[in-house]
Amino acid sequence: MTPDPLVARIDRMAAAASGRLADADVLEQSLRATSDSGYLLRLLAFEILLKALVRINGVTPEKSHSYLDLFHALPDTVRGRVVARAAERMSTSANYSSLPDLLHTFATNFTALRYPYEAYENVSTEALKGAGKGWVARGAQDAEATFVYHPEELFGLTFALTAEVGDWLTSPR
Repeated sequence: MTPDPLVARIDRMAAAASGRLADADVLEQSLRATSDSGYLLRLLAFEILLKALVRINGVTPEKSHSYLDLFHALPDTVRGRVVARAAERMSTSANYSSLPDLLHTFATNFTALRYPYEAYENVSTEALKGAGKGWVARGAQDAEATFVYHPEELFGLTFALTAEVGDWLTSPR
């Protein structure tokens, strides 16, 4: 892809991600929100920005939701910058020490949270309620949860990806 079409494509991707993030803000601020759709929109924006950064670095991303594979398609220096920017932005409220696990969780959530009822397809309502109560009684450990959210880490990485893509878009060519 020649530079001008690449710039146009990345600009469209950044705009699409920005729109998803703005819509996520609206949903999450609503007192009437009844789902995790805001989080799903944040995951979608994250994926769009990650794929944009992969393209910026000369690789055509696969049509998949493997965030770990996409992240590994970036040069080491870019990966390091993204994590450093995210950590700096989030200070002590986010933990990036297990980034592969975190990226895997994000990718799993992107697919599984769209159809959460499938996780409990063969479970009765009573059994599901009992499992939930048991999980809480055992201390509600993330390792035992069906779905785990990492909103602080997602926010930091999305911030860093937005900055990287924005820097590239505004840099002289």
